[in-house]
Amino acid sequence: MSANLERLKRTHALVQTRPDEALAELRTLEAEGDIACLAMIGGLYHRYLAEEKRDVSKAEEYYRRSYDAGMNEGLYSLGRLYFDQKKYGEAECVFLDGVSKNFLPAFFWLARLYDEMLSHAEQAVTKEKVVLAYENAARRGHLYAIRRLFDIYRNPWWGAPQYLKAIRTYIRMIAGIRVLFFCRHPDDRLR
Repeated sequence: MSANLERLKRTHALVQTRPDEALAELRTLEAEGDIACLAMIGGLYHRYLAEEKRDVSKAEEYYRRSYDAGMNEGLYSLGRLYFDQKKYGEAECVFLDGVSKNFLPAFFWLARLYDEMLSHAEQAVTKEKVVLAYENAARRGHLYAIRRLFDIYRNPWWGAPQYLKAIRTYIRMIAGIRVLFFCRHPDDRLR
């Protein structure tokens, strides 16, 4: 496993600069049975290959395989793909599954999904449902959810402004940013 992990790290470094070379290496890892590479292959087909080689259906296939194998990266990528394609029902199912697994980005993206659905006047979503979803993500430390709550608490469209909650939320956001600044590594609180 550690040998494959090192190969995945080296390949990940190639994704943006030499995507065709990265794809060839990831396909080799896939042939060896490595499931950790599936979401990366999906990402190449989705975003990083040359325009004429991109294939959203292949991206979805690889994201789905990664998700079905239990990989959080596959869950995140498949949910985001559905979100971007405005396939709200499918995205909700994926993100709800992530929430049931306590995967932090799923909490935030479920809230973003409900927020987006509310802006498109989807009947199944209320302001209260959106706020509750953001509060669930914020309670777990997701910084974008905290930032969005800060905006919600100050905005009269969402109900009576709650300035004290807004100030407390702002302080939590600053504290979270400070902690991340000193961590210096990628974190699920920013996905």
